[in-house]
Amino acid sequence: MDPTAPREGREPAGGGAVELIRAYFDDRTARRANDPPVDFVCCLSAFEHVPEPAALLRTVRDMSGDRGAGLYFEVFDARRALGRGEIWSVHYEQCNLFGAASLAALFRHAGLTVTDAGNCYAGDQYAFVDAAADPAAADPPDDLEPDGLPPELASFSAAHRAKRAEWSDRLAGWRSAGKTAAFWGAAGKGVTFLNSLPLAAPGDGVIGFVVDSNPDKHGRFLPGTGHPILPPAALAENPPDVVILSNALYEQEIRRQAAGLGFDGEFVIA
Repeated sequence: MDPTAPREGREPAGGGAVELIRAYFDDRTARRANDPPVDFVCCLSAFEHVPEPAALLRTVRDMSGDRGAGLYFEVFDARRALGRGEIWSVHYEQCNLFGAASLAALFRHAGLTVTDAGNCYAGDQYAFVDAAADPAAADPPDDLEPDGLPPELASFSAAHRAKRAEWSDRLAGWRSAGKTAAFWGAAGKGVTFLNSLPLAAPGDGVIGFVVDSNPDKHGRFLPGTGHPILPPAALAENPPDVVILSNALYEQEIRRQAAGLGFDGEFVIA
C-alpha cells in the first residue's frame, strides 16, 4: 500500500503475487487490505513520514483482531544521526524523528506488545521494532524506555550552527578558487543542505546542479532552490570540480558509477 505506487493490481513476486494498492493507509484501506485477514504487517522507511503515527498503530492493532498478527516496522534512526552531527537529516519529509527507545515506547502506548527492538542495517542506520497484537506475547525488559531529553537533541542547535558555518566557509573558499560543484541526491538531505546555505543557490552559488539516479526526477527541480535535477551522465557532460554526497553509506557505489562515466573529480560528504 503506497500512494506513489506506479500502478494498482497484482504483480508476480517469486512463486506468488503481490497486490499493489495506490492509497494511504487508513481505516478504509485497512479493511480492504484485511480481506482475507492478514497475519503480518511490515512497514519500511515510511512510518517516520506519517502525521499521526499512534493512530496508524491503533488501526493496525484493530485490524489484527484476536489473531495476534505480527508486526515489523523499520525507520531511519534520528537519534543516531543527530549524535553524529548529521544535521541535514532533519527535513520536511520526516515529520517524526525516532530512536529505538521512542519507537518501542510508541508501540506500547498504542497497545501493542514489543517483542524485540534495536538497530539494524550498516550497524545502526535504522531503528526497528518487532511487535505483536497479542497481549499474551512475551514482552522484553523495559531497558529501551526513553529516559528524558536525549543529549543528542539537546546539543543539536550548537551542532547545526557549527556545521552551517563550516560549509559556508568551504563553499566560499571554492567560490574564491573558481571551483564548481554538484550535489548527489535529490531527496530530503539534499533539500535541507541546499536550502540552508546561501552560497549553494544556483546561479549565484557554487553548486550548479543536483545529480540523482531516479529517472522520475530527471528534468525536474529541487524544492526551494530550483536546482535542476540531472542524471549521473551529467558528470561526464559538464564535469564539476567537486561532487558533494548526501550519504556516506553510498560513497563507494557512487564513486564506481562516476568512474565508469569518466569523472575523476573530488568527492566530499555533506
